[in-house]
Amino acid sequence: MMSKKFAWLLAAALALSACGPAAPAATPTPTKTLTPAVQPTEAPIDTPAPPTDTPVPTIEEPPTATATAIPATDTPAAEATQPVATDTPVAAATNPPQPSGGFASMRSPDFGAQAFLWWRGEIADRDLTLMKNSGFQWVKQWFAWDDIEAAGKGQYDWSIPDRIVQQTEEHGLKLLVRVDREPAWAGPPPQNTQHLVDFLNALATRYKGRIDAIQIWNEPNLAREWGNQPPNPAQYAQMLRASYQ
Repeated sequence: MMSKKFAWLLAAALALSACGPAAPAATPTPTKTLTPAVQPTEAPIDTPAPPTDTPVPTIEEPPTATATAIPATDTPAAEATQPVATDTPVAAATNPPQPSGGFASMRSPDFGAQAFLWWRGEIADRDLTLMKNSGFQWVKQWFAWDDIEAAGKGQYDWSIPDRIVQQTEEHGLKLLVRVDREPAWAGPPPQNTQHLVDFLNALATRYKGRIDAIQIWNEPNLAREWGNQPPNPAQYAQMLRASYQ
């Protein structure tokens, strides 16, 4: 009987305890939350591309010459000969060939050359022969007034001019005479014009028909030929006019 009663009491106690206010629940202590540390982000680094290998040209080895054996052949040895001395022929002296048909001739127009025939007659003869054989028709020779009339007015020495005129005729050449270089007594040009005219008259009279032309004075455009004065064309023209009268 007692056991049954005790059971009811225990059940009532449990019921009461279930209906009473519940005991407050303990507030949990907040726990510190750990913030994960921020890891630094590494900046990307440009990695240089590995160098590209430059292709190296391949050097080809030159072909190696292959020696080819050439079979030896017997070459007959040249027989040693002793040179025989021979006499060197000596050319016989011959005269130079003469042009066929005679010597050259230039007739149109006439050609001539300056000569210096005054001093030695044999040299003059040689030069005149050469000129004739070369085909010239004219020879020009200087007759210095001072060489012919140096002693004084009207005192002439025609010995050398006579020879020159004669030799020129013998060689069949035409003679052109140049007259200049006044004697000291006559004075320089143009003051000596009348003395020059008198000399030219004597020259033309002596060699009339034998002298083919006369040149009056030499290079009158030069001061040294015109009495060391400035050349004067008008005065030279007056000299020519007087000389040809």
